[in-house]
Amino acid sequence: YPHRYLILLQNDTESRPTGGFIGSYIILDINDGYITKMQFKDIYETDGQLQDFIQPPPDIATISKNWRMRDSNYSPDFTLSAEKSAWFLQKEKGPSVDTIIAINESFIENLLSLVGEINVSSLNTKITKDNFITILSYIIESKIKGETTPKKILEEIIPEIQTAIFKSVPLSKLTQTIIDGFNQKKIFIYSRKENVQTLFKKLKLSGEVINTSPTEDYLNVIITSIGGNKSDKYIKQQIQHYTHIKKDGSIIDEVSIKRQHTWDKKDLENIKNIIHQFGYKEITDKVIDILGRGTNISYIKVYVPEGSKLLATSNINKKEIKTYLDKELGKTYFLFKMKVKPGEVNKIAISYLLPYKLNLSTADSYKFFTQFQPLYNTANIDKKIFLDPEISLYISYPKTLKQNDNGNLEYKGIFNKDLYLSALVGI
Repeated sequence: YPHRYLILLQNDTESRPTGGFIGSYIILDINDGYITKMQFKDIYETDGQLQDFIQPPPDIATISKNWRMRDSNYSPDFTLSAEKSAWFLQKEKGPSVDTIIAINESFIENLLSLVGEINVSSLNTKITKDNFITILSYIIESKIKGETTPKKILEEIIPEIQTAIFKSVPLSKLTQTIIDGFNQKKIFIYSRKENVQTLFKKLKLSGEVINTSPTEDYLNVIITSIGGNKSDKYIKQQIQHYTHIKKDGSIIDEVSIKRQHTWDKKDLENIKNIIHQFGYKEITDKVIDILGRGTNISYIKVYVPEGSKLLATSNINKKEIKTYLDKELGKTYFLFKMKVKPGEVNKIAISYLLPYKLNLSTADSYKFFTQFQPLYNTANIDKKIFLDPEISLYISYPKTLKQNDNGNLEYKGIFNKDLYLSALVGI
């Protein structure tokens, strides 16, 4: 039967809660398993249809006074963001849709690695995974395809990738790449049909935020780029989450976020070499800044258990951090701005008191869930649990959460999967 998809194309070199900025989208109609219609749309063209004032959430309000579809992926829970995208589409005179899919541009790089290279008739060099993001951003930001249709290049590239995949890629390889895309949170899918969404939820395809209990710790660090450039491609991020369990059962967490802007002269030379290969000679300073040389400016949302209380800060004035309750997710979050210039590093730390205590008179479990935001560059995480001298450790989970020589527990790894850690402790 007829089915309509809204496919959001997210540029994850400009971070947003579900991956990247929604610059374009596709309306895809399918009937009896066949594509009957495919329409490419520039998000700004659609947003121009809406004249109503819609109050944006706090972090989006720093970018735009009026909320629009381009900022509809406001929540790290894709089920909420997807429903908001579909709502905006109809409000902006678009069609109703059945299923919403978000695809980050870095996943398109994964697809290009399967096909090797593709020809696009308007370009004199083949598109590969190594030049795709750069040449796409250059053509769009330089408005080579015209002032009113800067993203027409996507309408040329996407069908060519589709044709190449079905022509040359074995189904097993394509399937594994798609599965990996879901696991890496480079793809999300949400259905407005309840029974279908129940299936997506069971398969963990729709990127929902974990519903933790009042006695469980939680962390989710969400980056929203507000600088108007693609510098997240050059950001390396490291997150430290240190938990201090006191002898009275109270728990103090400390989160530090370290962001390094790696842009240097080699990156500029690489961009120039790529655009020269495609026959383009000029690149303005403005476009260079947009493609990555500009200062990385982001709003950081640190999601923690509901009711957590901010205690102290490092490398930022405490007054600059706002505390909000996300009623949709049942989580408190701390919101602050972070800037990183090319070649520099910035690190901000906050500490906060959790809203519950452990009962250590016999034994109790400290339980910790953390979820990761899909970023262009995978982050690293360092988790430590510090115990007061009077507290004994009985058992911990998983095995990778190891006790060091000082008696503290530590987990280190690449932050490319959601984690659950726990420790049974007592006095």
